[in-house]
Amino acid sequence: MDNDIHGDEKVYTTKEIATLLDMAISTVRKYAQHLEKSGYTIHKTASKARAFSENDIMILRYLKDLRDKTNITVEQATSIVIERFGKEEASAIHSNHSPTDTPDEANYKEMEEKINKQAEQIKVLSARLDEIEKQSNRRYKLLIENMKKLLGALKVLLKENKKKKHWIARIFSK
Repeated sequence: MDNDIHGDEKVYTTKEIATLLDMAISTVRKYAQHLEKSGYTIHKTASKARAFSENDIMILRYLKDLRDKTNITVEQATSIVIERFGKEEASAIHSNHSPTDTPDEANYKEMEEKINKQAEQIKVLSARLDEIEKQSNRRYKLLIENMKKLLGALKVLLKENKKKKHWIARIFSK
């Protein structure tokens, strides 16, 4: 939805917000209602549908993060958002001062740590795999050597066996 709130600012429907934030539409409505009850202003279209701005998305994302990462109620999370950003300030937040910067930065650092740990694990597993491959090659070479020795011994036995005549053949060949 490309309705304007202030000039060229893009606005979003409740459904679009739900998709963007990976939430149910009813949850977006519930969060918006709680914010509005606390004095936060969400612009509405002529048909009374909520028209969410980029700032509204950031506030809702922050509220969602609070709910996801803590065991607090919507009312408590809403109070924290309003207390932290104020009723008027929350509506006027600019995207470069996002309340989600802190959670995003924390998420980024957490992901970076996980990636580093995984890289270390990959190095360890790769070294282990190389060692297993070396052992496997040594075993394979040893097996081949033993099979060659066994084959040689069998050839010798066959030659000796051909030279020896069976005792019955020796008796009747005279």
